[in-house]
Amino acid sequence: MDNPTPEINVPQPEPIQMPPEPSQEPRRNDVLIINQTTLYMFLTAIVFFAAGFIVAWLTFQTRADDIRTTASGAAREAIRTAIAELGNAPTPTTIPRQDVKFDDTMPSWGPADAKVTIVEFSDLQCPFCESFYQRAYQQLKTDYGDKIHFVYRHFPIASLHPDAENTAYASECAKEQGRFWEFHNVVLSGNGSNLSHDQLIEHARTAQVANIEQFTQCLDTQKYKSVVQEDIKAGESYYVNGTPTFFINGNILIGAQSFEVFKQRIDSELQGTGG
Repeated sequence: MDNPTPEINVPQPEPIQMPPEPSQEPRRNDVLIINQTTLYMFLTAIVFFAAGFIVAWLTFQTRADDIRTTASGAAREAIRTAIAELGNAPTPTTIPRQDVKFDDTMPSWGPADAKVTIVEFSDLQCPFCESFYQRAYQQLKTDYGDKIHFVYRHFPIASLHPDAENTAYASECAKEQGRFWEFHNVVLSGNGSNLSHDQLIEHARTAQVANIEQFTQCLDTQKYKSVVQEDIKAGESYYVNGTPTFFINGNILIGAQSFEVFKQRIDSELQGTGG
């Protein structure tokens, strides 16, 4: 009998263990390595961000300054307008009717025997006088030119308007050559901001004063200073302390009034119902 083949136990190899895959989450002690190109790009981005921020901030500041400047200018203009508008309403007064004197040597227009006489005490550098001229004077002359006698008297306020006295002298020098009202109109048509000596001569040329050399000599010697001073003294005796001040048949009216206010007063006097 054949002997059976004995069983041989061959040892099996153990399975190969693969190393574990690295975790996707960084560990506390991991080291982050950044190459030079990445670092350069990172720093460049920071620089551009900072530059953009600075430019934006400067632009904002510039615009803010512009806004502040614009707002400030608008506020100043609003204040000037508000102050000018204070002259729109008649100023209450207890000053009685005045016997205001005048003569034919003073600048005037309209019939000397008119039923209504208006005497204005004015300052040619006064913005309120300019406002009256532009808002009411022209229409007064158009609507009432043959019904009223309008007389101009000087009341320059040197403490407020440093060129007012010299301008008053210049207007009298223009009057010497028959061009007072033309000179008056030129100055009050928006030219009151420049009343230097040389500019007064230019205004005289614009007003077509014939002999500029005569005008200049008259201005330089202050030939009519006494006339202007007499007007100031007279105005003070009639309680004038600001310009423009008007006397309508002796009744005082203060400020740069509207045409409607003058119309009411004039019509009342024409109808014989004035106070």
